[in-house]
Amino acid sequence: MTTDNIEPIKKEIRGYVIIFIGIVSLSLTAVFINYLHLPLVAAIILTILIAAVQVFLAAGYFMHLLSEKKLVLYIVLTLTAILVLAVLILPSIEHHNTIPGTVYTNVS
Repeated sequence: MTTDNIEPIKKEIRGYVIIFIGIVSLSLTAVFINYLHLPLVAAIILTILIAAVQVFLAAGYFMHLLSEKKLVLYIVLTLTAILVLAVLILPSIEHHNTIPGTVYTNVS
């Protein structure tokens, strides 16, 4: 094996290591947000934004979605958006779905 073949591999590995360090750094940042004592809505929005960047890095680079055909990418993103909306909406619907004749008591 010549050194001509090794250099592109080293460059690609270096890119993966940088992306990995970025994901770990963002994870630590998301944990650190808890210690800032931000208002709840601001903390949630900031954490979701950090998670979105992490998902982009993991899916785009580690799963090679950035190099896929655009149709595959749009199908994956659409399915992801539908599932995220389902996860966010279904608990709200279920919360308001009560059995007739029962009384809901808020337990604190």
